[in-house]
Amino acid sequence: MMIKKKEIQRHRMVRYFVEAACSIADSQGTDAVTARKVAELAGYNAATLYNYFDNLPHLLYFIHLRHLKDYAQALPHAIRDIDHPILLYMKICECFNEHGFQKPQQYYTIFFSEHSEKFNEHLRLYYDAFPEELPPEGLYFYPAFKQNDVHQKDYNALMAAARKGFLKEEDVVDIVRINFLIFGGMLRHFLSFPSEIGSADKAACIATRYQAHTLAGYGVSPELLTDYY
Repeated sequence: MMIKKKEIQRHRMVRYFVEAACSIADSQGTDAVTARKVAELAGYNAATLYNYFDNLPHLLYFIHLRHLKDYAQALPHAIRDIDHPILLYMKICECFNEHGFQKPQQYYTIFFSEHSEKFNEHLRLYYDAFPEELPPEGLYFYPAFKQNDVHQKDYNALMAAARKGFLKEEDVVDIVRINFLIFGGMLRHFLSFPSEIGSADKAACIATRYQAHTLAGYGVSPELLTDYY
């Protein structure tokens, strides 16, 4: 019981500080966020803040995690009425790319910064503090968010495709990893050379096309992927 009370208190305090940090970031910009300002707005001192966050970049990481909310809410609509596992997987990739390239710095920080090494741990704490941001319970990909592993939904879709003979089960993990690295590489390139690609929409389309080629390289019929070539 004592442990549970401590966890509830931790979740409550994390929420206070993250909400305060988001308020400052939204009104003054992320560069204006400081530990002192956040603590004062939350009604505590900076020393208390550091009981819950290692440093300011750790707190800022939690600000960026809120940007997954739009993706979590959009995904159910993106995959509605799609029952073919390959097309389902590609639609998941497409939706993720669209949201990622609309907010490239935030997504790069979430998935490819120093704090992304503990992504699952951080996301678990974030959703414990903000449970209302989870996607609707009951959707097939809900466990991927609840278990704090957004890659699980990709794996689930590809395993369903493998069970129906569209690819080999032993290739699924490699495909998920390769296509995530494609997203990361394109994201880094877009951040470094935005004018070369032209727009977020174009960058997302390119990434999705490369990911479709990955599937084709592992034996998926190109006829299933024509919408992405």
